[in-house]
Amino acid sequence: DALRQLVNLHADPDFQERLESLADKNTEGQLTADEREEYETYVRAIHVISILQAKTRKLLAAQPAQQMDATVRSLVRERAGDRCEYCGLPQTSASLAVFHMEHIVARQHSGSDDPVNLALAC
Repeated sequence: DALRQLVNLHADPDFQERLESLADKNTEGQLTADEREEYETYVRAIHVISILQAKTRKLLAAQPAQQMDATVRSLVRERAGDRCEYCGLPQTSASLAVFHMEHIVARQHSGSDDPVNLALAC
């Protein structure tokens, strides 16, 4: 879970605004010595965080897929009434298709295996 939090780490609006202000002043050549030091520190930190995020994404992609609990699968299938939760097609009408569990918010974007985040799909 900590790895996913790192991947999804983003600057808050106040920090982003400050960084943009410093970047504009830097472009105009108007930074004070203290502002230059602050700006360069931010740029280095962002660079390190970006590298960590890229390495973490690669690590997460290499992990084997987790198996979903059979009880959760059964609960979602029951809730859906054996119908695709997107189009309503009943499983019995789709003899060639095997319905599957789909994450509404993908695992790679911190989505969970909680039934509220799963849909039965054709």
